[in-house]
Parts: sequence; structure tokens; C-alpha cells
Amino acid sequence: MLINCTAYSQNQGISTSGEWKGILHHPGDGYSDRWQILMTLTQVNKEISGTIKFSSGEHYGIFVIAGSLANNQVVLESGKLLKESLSHSFSWCPSGIMRLKLVDANKLTGPFTYSGTCPPATVTVSREVEPSNTPVVQPRELLSTDNTGANSGGEDAKVDKPIVLKNVLFKHQTAILLPNSTSELNDLVSKMKANSKMMIRLEGHTDKTGPASKNLILSQDRVKVVKQHLITKGINHVRVATVGYGDTKPICVSPCEANRRVEFVVTQQ
Repeated sequence: MLINCTAYSQNQGISTSGEWKGILHHPGDGYSDRWQILMTLTQVNKEISGTIKFSSGEHYGIFVIAGSLANNQVVLESGKLLKESLSHSFSWCPSGIMRLKLVDANKLTGPFTYSGTCPPATVTVSREVEPSNTPVVQPRELLSTDNTGANSGGEDAKVDKPIVLKNVLFKHQTAILLPNSTSELNDLVSKMKANSKMMIRLEGHTDKTGPASKNLILSQDRVKVVKQHLITKGINHVRVATVGYGDTKPICVSPCEANRRVEFVVTQQ
């Protein structure tokens, strides 16, 4: 099952970021006519990235979804299958389009129309907790959901959970930090100073633009620059590890700005 999703937003000031839970009602499905949905989205500026999980009992499939906002319409293209409970079990309906209307700030509903002979389904999902009302900001993506850096190692930072430094931006195709990157980095510095046991790993990622070898080097250089900033602010270098993955871990179909990111992982609290 590969998914193309279109979620209509009545107000660009309302973010779709968050965890959405609900039901896929699929009367023509021979396995189950009701699938549980868990959809995790992050909207940053006009970009939306995330994952969607379909489950029924012990049977499930998890897919990457990613796209962008244009003319009050969010288009999320299907990504790769991340995990499934049974091999090849989600190949029966290879693609489809989900068009969801924003009923209110925390409810989305609409039809799921598959390609081929698969019968249509209906989706209804709700978000229990609305995200911060902070306006959508610079283009970055998953897991950090506001413009204050509040998630940069605060109470919600869990060991081994990647968190994107969404406002850490670089000059195009270089490892030169843009001036507006320092605020979020300084917030991370504050969190690390407040918790002297906290150790992190910085992870660099690029989009699939240009040679893979150059992308790998660029991702490594960028996290080294971020580490150096932390060191200059008083963080001991032994508390910060770095790794660059280049373009090997995309979260959306290239070309996609959301793939260009610096994440950090708390390795010790």
C-alpha cells in the first residue's frame, strides 16, 4: 500500500503537526473492514512530513508520507514501506489518494480512493492535543514542533529519539551556518548545561541532489560545525558525538527540502 494524501487546510495558520488517531473504514477489504490509523505529521512552513501506520489486530504496516502545502492544500506523496507484520501483505492496493477536510483544528475526515480495482475507503482521524499556536517557521521537519527550541533536549527529549533542529540552516551546498541558526543551538546549550549528564549525537542528512560522496562529506561537515558552536558556548567536546549520513536516510521523496536536516539524539540523560 503506497499512499498519496491531500489534506485541505481552511487556515494556513493552523498547523497539522501532531499525532492523529482514527479509523480507516474499508468495506471491501477481505482482511478487515476497519483499520486503526496512527498518523504522525510535522508541518514546518509549507512542508509536511511524517508516517502513517495501519493496523488491525496484530497485522500492521507503516509508511513514510511527505509533501508540501500549496494554495491551502497539503499534498503528501507516498514514501517507502518502513515495516510490516507480514511480508508483501500491503501490496494488494498499490496506491491511492486520501483527501481530508479539516473539520476543526483537531479533526480530519474524507475519502481514501485507491487506484486499480480496490474499493474506496473512508478516513476519520482526530488529534487529542493541539500543538503550539506558534506560527509556522523556517523549513525544517520532524519532531521539533515550535519556533522556540523548546524540544531541544527538554523534558520530552528521550534517549535514542532523534529530534530535528528545525531552525539550524546552512548556506546552500555549504557548511556555513546561517545567522538565525544560533537561537535554537543556544537553547540546546542551555539544556545541556542544566543537565551535566546529558550527552548527544548530532546526525547530518542531505537530499539526493548531486553525487552521494559529496553529500556524505557535506553532512559530516555540517554536524562538525554545529558541534563546534556548542563547544564555543562551553559544552565539553566529549559530550557531543557526530555522524553524517549523507542522502542515505531520506524522510520524503527527493527533491525535498525536509531531507536536509540536522538531528540530535540524546545518548545519555
